[in-house]
Amino acid sequence: MNKPASTLGSWRVDVILEDQGLVKIDAAGQITIIAHAYCYEHEDHGCGQEAIANGHLIAAAPDLYEALAHCLMTLIEWESYEEGPCGEDHQIAVKKATDALSKASPNKL
Repeated sequence: MNKPASTLGSWRVDVILEDQGLVKIDAAGQITIIAHAYCYEHEDHGCGQEAIANGHLIAAAPDLYEALAHCLMTLIEWESYEEGPCGEDHQIAVKKATDALSKASPNKL
């Protein structure tokens, strides 16, 4: 399975203005800004924590991609060891993992 063409390395969150919901996601050790996460004030909660949570989710994307790709390869390998077709839950897990990886890195699978 090919790696995505995204910025390599660990991504990290840099909280710029917590109370205003501005977060920068960058590649550790590089002069590369991956994204900014913003949040506009909601009536039911402050936006700072939401922007930070979104930033951490974005920063985890490369690790999540790698972990999911590893899980998918393991599931596919298990199919070859099974006698007969795998169960429906197994097939659903393979499809969801394949779909998610394709969404993250189109034309790479």
